[in-house]
Formats: sequence, C-alpha cells, structure tokens
Amino acid sequence: MMGISKYKKSLYLIGGLSALIIIIFLFLEPIRGDQDISQFIPGKGFTETILLLLFIWPIGAIIGGFLFGYILSPLFLFIHKKTIGFSMDYGIQENLKSQKFKSMNKGIFPALLAINFSLMFALNSDIAEVVVYNIGDISNMPSTVNIIAFLIILSITIIIGMGLFSPVWFLNDAGIVYSNQEKVRKKQLEQPIIGRSVGGWYMNLMKGYAGIAVIFSYYKLISQFLTEMTGVMLIPNLILFLPMMFLISIAAIPAFILLDLTKEHRNKYIRKWAEKFGITKKVAISFQEIS
Repeated sequence: MMGISKYKKSLYLIGGLSALIIIIFLFLEPIRGDQDISQFIPGKGFTETILLLLFIWPIGAIIGGFLFGYILSPLFLFIHKKTIGFSMDYGIQENLKSQKFKSMNKGIFPALLAINFSLMFALNSDIAEVVVYNIGDISNMPSTVNIIAFLIILSITIIIGMGLFSPVWFLNDAGIVYSNQEKVRKKQLEQPIIGRSVGGWYMNLMKGYAGIAVIFSYYKLISQFLTEMTGVMLIPNLILFLPMMFLISIAAIPAFILLDLTKEHRNKYIRKWAEKFGITKKVAISFQEIS
C-alpha cells in the first residue's frame, strides 16, 4: 500500500483529466458528428479522440521512456566522455532517496519537444493532408486541418520527446557525475573547480532548444487558428490546445510511474555500462562554505 500511496495524487490527476476529456468530447460529439479524423486510428469520431488522448499518447510516452532510455543512455554517456569530458574525472555518486513522486516537472520539457516536432510536421500542408482524413466541410480551414494533424502526429513525437529526455533521467538516477578537479590541480589552472552530473549537462542543452523552438511554432499556428476559427468551436478548441504541454505531461505520468518502479534495475544497467567506460569510482560532490 505504501508503494501505491506514493503515486496516489498522480493517479487521481490522470483519472480526473480522463473523465473531463470524455465529458467534453461527449458534449462536442453532436456538433462534430461521427467524423473520421484519421485513417491511422481505429474507429470514428469520439472513439478516435479517446483512443488518441487516453491510450495512444500514454503508450507512446512509455515506449519512448523505456525503449529509447535503454538504447540511448549508454550512447549519451559515451559521447559525453569522448567530447566534453575527454579530460574530466568521472565517478558514481549515490543520490538521496525521496519518498515523493513528482512527474509533472519532468514531463514539461519532453512535452515541449514533442509539441515542437509535431508542429513542424503539422504545418506542412502535404503531411497534414496525408495524416488527416478527408473532413469535407472544414477542408477550407487550413488551420483546423493543421491542428488535427498536430494532435495525431503527437502520437509519434511524444515517443521522440520522451526518448531524447529519458537518457538524461537514466544517467541522473544512476548518479553519473564528472569534475575538472584533477585537471585544475595538475595543470594549476586559474579556473573554478566544477562538479556536475552528466545527465544535467544534457538536460540544460535540450531544455534550451525545446523552450525556444516551440515558441515560434506555437505563434505561427495559433495566429492562423485564431484568424480562421470562429463560432461555437473556437472556445473548446482553445481550451484543449493552449495548455497542450500540461496535457501531454499528464499523459506521460504512467511512463514516469513505471520508470520510478524500475529505478533500481535502470541504475544497475547504467552502472554496468559506466564500468565498461572506465567509470567505477564512488565519489561525493559537495558545496561547502569556508571561513
């Protein structure tokens, strides 16, 4: 029961959002009609929407988080050691264990990356027309087609977003760190001694790209969206679209729960690879005040 209680708030959030989505789209169904939105999703109308938001996105997040995490984390470590850290000293630090489970913070930047990639493809008219089923009455509203394509393509880009960030979590959880301490002391360099995590270095790099790139893509699509769409469909579509990064973060919660449950196995896996790269020392990085 202790294990389940750790995830209780997150599970309530998933349940509450799922119920809200079902209610919203049940309300919209008479307006939208039983319209097929994509040939790539089983069913029509309401069924397609529910499958996409409540099943396909979470499954994509799980695939990206696990499959790419296990595949790419050794590669990330190898690249870092041979480039940024070619003259650095590496080690393994034991992390403090926390009884709290925080998934929303982790999910924001993978969601932004997924959104950016999805918008890049959805804003291409040729790709959007292939992804979206022939929707007749709104075919003369390009932004609507783009938005539907955007939601569908997220099924793939959420795998990419989670897949690129998951190696960061693998490396951070395993406590793989590096420092320039020996280099500074041996060469008597006039520069500060640093000690940081390998995963943290990648995190800063990808956060910057995800945060900046998505702003431009969002602006272009929302501007087009607000110009073309009016009437009864405007408000509910805005409610769904604008907080998209939070919806994707919530959809990724099952993936984060599974990652948390498998942390011990993942740490052993990464540390085995670290040993192959010559990283075996147990270290502790501290920041202390001196008088």
